Amino acid sequence: QVRDTRILSPVAGVVTRRMVNPGEIISPQDDLLQIVALDALYLEAQVPELDLAMVRPGMRARVAVDALGSRRFEGTVREIIPVAEPNSALYRVRIQVRRDGVELPAGGFARAVIEVGTRPNAIVVPRDTVRAETGERYVYLIAEEGGTTRARRQKVEIGLADDEYLEVLAGVRPGQRIVGVGSPAIQDGTPIRVVATAGARAGAAPSPAR
Repeated sequence: QVRDTRILSPVAGVVTRRMVNPGEIISPQDDLLQIVALDALYLEAQVPELDLAMVRPGMRARVAVDALGSRRFEGTVREIIPVAEPNSALYRVRIQVRRDGVELPAGGFARAVIEVGTRPNAIVVPRDTVRAETGERYVYLIAEEGGTTRARRQKVEIGLADDEYLEVLAGVRPGQRIVGVGSPAIQDGTPIRVVATAGARAGAAPSPAR
């Protein structure tokens, strides 16, 4: 009957793929169309195994869609898939993204920062001042030794993080100066010259722990 030839989608959205062509014989279990519901877009983010324990459904997230430049969108963690991706220690986390009236590109790439918690009066340092080697994270403190300014390697323990700063749980005290911008060849004990701005070509620019 004619009424049985009408195909109704259970959601409002955009057809992104057609699996069959006119005139083909199909069965009830065949997929006909792929539809993306634009009113409820999800981002499937990959979270490292060491960070997964901090993530919970309902947590807020800030999502940056690559195709839209620096614009950020609010999101909410809806589901955590507790099975690692093959050959990796990454787990999938589904984040529902609030569109705010913007037509987001389905199937595109995006990045998310999940807010796992806040800590008042925390000691934080810029992300790019923290280095890693053989599983150890460290910064270079600016030390005055006998009239010479040197970089001194200091192991740190990292807590919460966002896209700009890292919380330091141990290893740095408030007010200590750390090397912010400088040569990657700096090692423990290297003499350095502290300059006024991070844009200088030589020396090292100080970044105070705060």
